[in-house]
Amino acid sequence: LRRGRLDVAELVRPAPGAEEGAWILRLMGVLLAWLGFLLLLEPLTIAAHLVPGLGELLATLARAGVPLSSMLLALLLVVTTAAFAWMLTWPALALTFGVGGLAFSW
Repeated sequence: LRRGRLDVAELVRPAPGAEEGAWILRLMGVLLAWLGFLLLLEPLTIAAHLVPGLGELLATLARAGVPLSSMLLALLLVVTTAAFAWMLTWPALALTFGVGGLAFSW
């Protein structure tokens, strides 16, 4: 909080140390999303043991694949959420980048 009358430039200027705190919260969000997907997909490793004959092989693959796939899902969720927030904040710039990205990928 600040006392007194502030002009527009002072109102929109971030507080000292706010950027570091924002990055810490972003990192915590990624880690919590990863943990959530990991806990959601973890029963697949148990279910893989139930397959007759291939249970051990499938369980080994699931133990390797579940953490990796949960991290990929978490990153996809976080990046998509950030992209939508960015588009709502700066729609003209987001549209320019979106059209440029589509043209580049074409």
